[in-house]
Amino acid sequence: IYFKPLSNRYFLAASVNHLTESDFEYVNGSAFNSLERHFTFLGGYNYDLSSDIMLSPSFIVKSDLNTFSYEVSLLSHFNDKFYAG
Repeated sequence: IYFKPLSNRYFLAASVNHLTESDFEYVNGSAFNSLERHFTFLGGYNYDLSSDIMLSPSFIVKSDLNTFSYEVSLLSHFNDKFYAG
């Protein structure tokens, strides 16, 4: 699910991998694997520093409800042509 309002100021998203938590077995039956559900949430905001420069900090949180990992980033936009971050 992705949400970005018409103002283009911020964005939010959420996703789930392996929603049904399927199980599978290899052909020869020697190995069994279950796919565990994983959640991902992200968001960010766009700051206009000038008419030509915009900064976009964002975050990502990933979890299987037992462990969590976090990431943060900063992307800069120049004249809507060049990006760095």
